[in-house]
Amino acid sequence: MSHKKFDKFLEEQQEIVPTSFDWAPRIAEWKSDLDDFYKRIESFLKTYLDHGKIQLEYGTKKFIDESIGDHEAKIAIIRIGSNTIKLEPVGLNIVGARGRCDLIGPRATIRFLLVDKAASEPRQLIRVTINGEKHLPDQERQSPKEWEWKIATPPPHMQFYPLTSESFLDSLMTVTNG
Repeated sequence: MSHKKFDKFLEEQQEIVPTSFDWAPRIAEWKSDLDDFYKRIESFLKTYLDHGKIQLEYGTKKFIDESIGDHEAKIAIIRIGSNTIKLEPVGLNIVGARGRCDLIGPRATIRFLLVDKAASEPRQLIRVTINGEKHLPDQERQSPKEWEWKIATPPPHMQFYPLTSESFLDSLMTVTNG
């Protein structure tokens, strides 16, 4: 490559001005979503916490993301016997979801996604458009009317299941090989 060609490339790059987006409100919303999620989990574990069979504490995780900016989010640490399980946020900028938090144990990881309450699989959340032509899915998708935390099965054939007390306790057993 010639220097002239590279110089021209550099000039073109200088002309490209990235658009800025204020992520602060979205990050605040994400932290609120996480707080609601953790409160729900605490309600599922209340009896066990009250009887000392499970311990729950909170910490923070630092996110370093050049497009969103550096920020911190709350993590939950659950102790059951000799097992330590973490509820760790993954991010707020997830395709088809408003956020993701993983349940990480010694034997497995389970994903929780904040998605449209009506959705049971990812393809219901994403619309593909190529040159103005709609390709997937066939029905027109609208913005979610209500968001809900759901358990997501592993890819490639991901499905969403309701997050209930029973499904969360099953998830705890799965990640600890119980």
